[in-house]
Amino acid sequence: MQCLQRDPDAVQQIDETGFNCLHYLARYHGRKTKVLSTACSGSAGRAAARAVYKGKTGSGLLPLHLLCRYHAREEASVKVLVSAYPEAVKSRDDQGCSCLHFAAANFCSAHVLSILLEHHAAGAHETDVAGYLPLHYFALRCGLVHHGTGDGNSLGTNASQREQAEQDDLLALRVLIEANKDALMATTRSGLLPLDCLGSNDNATDKMLRLMLDMQ
Repeated sequence: MQCLQRDPDAVQQIDETGFNCLHYLARYHGRKTKVLSTACSGSAGRAAARAVYKGKTGSGLLPLHLLCRYHAREEASVKVLVSAYPEAVKSRDDQGCSCLHFAAANFCSAHVLSILLEHHAAGAHETDVAGYLPLHYFALRCGLVHHGTGDGNSLGTNASQREQAEQDDLLALRVLIEANKDALMATTRSGLLPLDCLGSNDNATDKMLRLMLDMQ
């Protein structure tokens, strides 16, 4: 951070891979809210938050996309990047995935979903190129955190932690369904309903299944 304090414009410089400093911070240091906040301060930081990665693969990624992919439970950090560039919530990558898609597919909290939906409620209705809504992705991936098979965001594996994590997943599931109740009957291009996705998820629980059925 000392180098950014000496040269604030450095945050928006693009390297040979197509990323700027904020892309890397969002990818590897998403839990360090104060660092992200410092990097986003000033006009250079806000410009960095708007910078779109244009690589050979994964084109269209903003720093917020990376944060939602790799640190989808970090509410404070999500708020920092959303504040720096609110329009990022509406942006999609070259596969049609929004920040909401990334968060839903990667162990997000209900609070992070609510932050994203507050800035772009239509995101719950948007599909990617394969026809997946955020609800489809959440149904495929929910439950991984409390089984200790996540990406480093694991909440633990003792009984009380598993119960709390399940409640978090149920709340997140409810948030997504309430944001778009039609999503329950929406099919992907391959014909999958969210219920099919949940049924194929070995880590989903009976409570998740009952909630989805009750809200149809």
